Amino acid sequence: MNLDDLTIKEIKDLKALLSRPSKPITEKELGVHIAILQRGWIFVGYLYKKGHEYTLKKAQCVRIWGTTKGLGEIALNGPTSATRLDASGDVKFHELVSVGLMKCEDSKWVTTLDN
Repeated sequence: MNLDDLTIKEIKDLKALLSRPSKPITEKELGVHIAILQRGWIFVGYLYKKGHEYTLKKAQCVRIWGTTKGLGEIALNGPTSATRLDASGDVKFHELVSVGLMKCEDSKWVTTLDN
């Protein structure tokens, strides 16, 4: 398409299209998740998504899983006595940095994340 060939009507239509207010991007609360990120980082926390950005609130870095059945074990049952977590505050990351997200059983993590 050559801009020099646009008709007046097409220019007005384009102007109307570009001047429309965009919808505000809302933040969605997704519950407790384990986020597996690039370079081996693993965090757990309350996951929120806004556009292409994620935020794990009250995040903990999972330093040692402490499981016999893999990461899914702590996602479903909460941390074991051998799990080692490091407080990390809020962790923000772009969706393309995520290798995977694992939904946790929220009730099993509330005490750990809220302390």
